Amino acid sequence: VVASQYLTMFCLDDSASLHNDFWYLALGATAGSDLGFAFGDATTFQLALFWYTTVFLLDGIVAMPPVLSAEQILAVDPAAESVVALRGLFGTSVPWPSQGFAATDTVGNISVPTLFVCGTADTALLCTRPYALESADYVVDASYTYKQERNCLRVRCDQYSYVRSLAFTVIHQLITIHTSAHQHAHVNSSALSRLLSRQFD
Repeated sequence: VVASQYLTMFCLDDSASLHNDFWYLALGATAGSDLGFAFGDATTFQLALFWYTTVFLLDGIVAMPPVLSAEQILAVDPAAESVVALRGLFGTSVPWPSQGFAATDTVGNISVPTLFVCGTADTALLCTRPYALESADYVVDASYTYKQERNCLRVRCDQYSYVRSLAFTVIHQLITIHTSAHQHAHVNSSALSRLLSRQFD
């Protein structure tokens, strides 16, 4: 819950420009710059943050964590000074029930081959925890693969070729699994390789 407090801040009205463009300057101004693009201003970055508003508040696809006070944060994790600082800046007032709420539009079980790539260095998406590993329980009658990768929040230029290769491999593997499960589907492998190469160039 402590690690997810930033989500309650992303969903605030005009979140990118609050407190002198805090989130824009902290994230948006440099997001993607290593790959040759960036958000030009807080208004543009707000368009990206609307994704959070949509999945949490509009569509109810993701459960909203409770808003914790600085005291509550420290009681759970005394080392979470950065989260406490964020809570001090943004406060605890939100235009939705502050105790949080469950998702209203849940996916439930899925029956498609699933690959879960977990970034072990991520400080917000704690996908090595036991509750994250329970994702496997929701994949029925299909293969499930869990893979850990040490990662950064941003991809450096010298990592791009690795990420490109990983994405190519994952997509190709998923299509191969799909066509193996559905014998009526036919994919020309060489044509697929050329298509994916163009997509990631």
